Amino acid sequence: MIYPARRKQPHETPEFAELLKVLQSPRQGGVLVIGSPGTGKTRLVRSVLAQPEIATPMMRLHCSSTLSKMPYGALSPYLSTLERTEDPVQVLREIHTLIASTETSQTPPIVVVEDAQFLDAETSFALSMLVENAAIKLIAIGAGRIEGDSTLFSLTETGLVVTIVVQPLDTEGVRALAQDLTGGELTDGTVEVIRAMSGGNPSFVTAFVRSSLDQGVLVDAAEPLAAGTETRSRWMFARMAPEPDEELIDLVREMHSYLPVGQQRALEVLALGGSQPRALLAACGGGHYRHLIEAGILVADRAGLIQIRAEIHGSVLRHITAPGRSLELHTQWNECRQTLKLPLTPIQVLWGLEVSADIPDEVVLQAATQANSDLDYQLAWKICAVAGVSSSSDGGILTESWTLLGLGRYYSARATLTRLAERTEDPTVLQQALNLLAKTLLLLGASNQELDYLDEIWDRRSGEAHNRAAFALQNDQYRHTSSLLKTWRRTNNSGSGERCIQKVHSLLDGSEAASEGRVVALILLTDLYSVEGKTETALELAKQAMREVEGAVPNSNKYALHVRFRIAWSLLFAGRYTEAEEFLAKRRGTSVRRLLYEHGTLALLEGLRQLLQGKTELAHQTFLDSISEFKLRDPLQLLSLALAMYEFSVTPVSMRLGENRTMLDGLVGSDGQEALTQSAGGKEPTASPRFLLERAVSAGIAGSESEELISYPLIAREVLAMSVSRIEKVTRGSTAQNDMLFNLSAEMEGPRAAILTRLAAPTLVGDPIALHEHAVRAAEAGEYRVAAEALARAARIYSTQGDARACGAVLRELKELVHEHQLTPDTFVAQTLSLAELTCGRMVL
Repeated sequence: MIYPARRKQPHETPEFAELLKVLQSPRQGGVLVIGSPGTGKTRLVRSVLAQPEIATPMMRLHCSSTLSKMPYGALSPYLSTLERTEDPVQVLREIHTLIASTETSQTPPIVVVEDAQFLDAETSFALSMLVENAAIKLIAIGAGRIEGDSTLFSLTETGLVVTIVVQPLDTEGVRALAQDLTGGELTDGTVEVIRAMSGGNPSFVTAFVRSSLDQGVLVDAAEPLAAGTETRSRWMFARMAPEPDEELIDLVREMHSYLPVGQQRALEVLALGGSQPRALLAACGGGHYRHLIEAGILVADRAGLIQIRAEIHGSVLRHITAPGRSLELHTQWNECRQTLKLPLTPIQVLWGLEVSADIPDEVVLQAATQANSDLDYQLAWKICAVAGVSSSSDGGILTESWTLLGLGRYYSARATLTRLAERTEDPTVLQQALNLLAKTLLLLGASNQELDYLDEIWDRRSGEAHNRAAFALQNDQYRHTSSLLKTWRRTNNSGSGERCIQKVHSLLDGSEAASEGRVVALILLTDLYSVEGKTETALELAKQAMREVEGAVPNSNKYALHVRFRIAWSLLFAGRYTEAEEFLAKRRGTSVRRLLYEHGTLALLEGLRQLLQGKTELAHQTFLDSISEFKLRDPLQLLSLALAMYEFSVTPVSMRLGENRTMLDGLVGSDGQEALTQSAGGKEPTASPRFLLERAVSAGIAGSESEELISYPLIAREVLAMSVSRIEKVTRGSTAQNDMLFNLSAEMEGPRAAILTRLAAPTLVGDPIALHEHAVRAAEAGEYRVAAEALARAARIYSTQGDARACGAVLRELKELVHEHQLTPDTFVAQTLSLAELTCGRMVL
């Protein structure tokens, strides 16, 4: 029986109940309690043995790797009177004598075996015979599984011995334990990071959270729920993990000391060199890693590579491994790697640099670049620092600048790139430096004048260069990219509409367009088509950008999250909710750095899905999570958009604009246009520009009367779709706003546009049957807000017509819809439910 471990009192867990049942059952002879070290196996057994109805164990056998090599090694403390222990009959006779001399009740005495994975074959046989003869009740505690060919394990197949597998904590178990330790609520992203770092191991969860609290890594980003209300505790990570401290080091050392030498070696290689293929582990250390997999200490990732389950386990073990030991392991490991002709990974390059191995500069630079692509900017920075890549070449300076940008150190990156632009004689490097510098300036909210200064640098350097012909060859491409970046800034800050789309298309279609420039242009076009309501067109452009990113395009991987965000955004506004969920799940990272890097963005998208489907209260909380994350890590500069989405989600329901302005002003300033954000790993606050999507949503906050809103048809459609006043007016016979929704939606793309067009169609205004049919189709498509409106309107019509039975039936469906999908009824739906109950609901409910 396999039970997931959860943070409950011992007597409340299913494992406790099952173990107690076995000890009290006359038909079962014992239990194997197995699982990873630190999951609470011993704690479970102790809690059961502490019960008053359970007798004190007669024997406690402590196994070890040394004793496992001796016949009856585990039983030796109880066989001191025997001169020889080769005869199993004599051993069994001696044990029976001990049992007879022990005062016991009617039930057989209990024998507890610690570390049963090291149980020698002879002791295993003796215990099996005692269990089969009902002479003892056995509790064997082991890490991993007991060997399949042992006589003790064979008893589990007969049912005489029960197996209880204590699993690592699931997500809710990690949340409960961590919240016990912090005394507050954790964001979903925080829980995911703790689970990834700890592997769900309760011992690692406890040590990791305590160390994070002690070092200020886990911080309380409390948020006010609304103006004048108390703040809500929201714990989250300011950086990836705490430094190894005494508690973490002691825990890892204790676990490590219990392992045999071969397993220790395999674990150290994985801690120092990261994930490894099975063939390499077997070549340099035999098959010891297999036992660690069985024990749950190691796992295989999606690519089949073997890695340590708890990332903090590997991080601390790497920290405490002595330099001499690291060199010894690297020498043997590297010989095996070269024999198998396996390439070096970034962490393995760092390992080699740390032990002064001879690694070519180009391999070091490639490793740092790969680490940046993998979003592991801390690893990239360590490689750059140890190898001194910034002093080796211009390419090294570019790589280090990319790393600085990833760490959020924008001003440092700007200074480094400016120095490179003034010293390099290579036109390609100069172009790359100026492009990266332009991106840095855009992140800092720079003006067009600052971007124009980059053109001056290009003109001056190309005029000074000895190889002017080489600069002339690069000139057209540089001018094209520079024009594109300036268009990016102008469009994001002030533009939309057909003229902007044509401008970006002309830049995209230019023969000078480099691959990175194409990605930038496609991202911008996606935003422009999206706010126009051309969601299918935007989606195809975003997918085209993804193909560019996933191709072998230098530096384009830095735009991967930008593109994934646009694809999901387009899918959600198109009404393809299932596709959006599958797309994000397929490309969601599992490493801690990816979880930290992406969580704010994913939370924003999840909040958008909840809002569009009518789960407004859930959307409020999810948007707050994304805001909290973006205040510490904002790689896409989305904090302003998240703030706008939060206020937009409040406005249609409350119909009182500015009710939550106090909270927003406190976060973004009185003008509501800029947000100070602290990037992960950096200490430099930067101004978040008002990009196109945030401008569009902000126009929606102002309501349907806003003059600016007409420039963003998609948001205008959503304002009308969520407007309570529109619904109330159409029920009273006024169709002006409904006609506006119909006309807007009819010109747009995607299933959601089609469903909204049908909802606003003049033929549905007074037809309850058609409204009910449309509600069914909308619910099937995931458009629960639309379905709720259609049902509410149908119920109102039936109520007016005096058809109580039909009214009650529709009302029942509406209630079920709201309850099943956790919808937040707007004013119209809530009033409809109460009115229908008064007029016709009692007759049928």
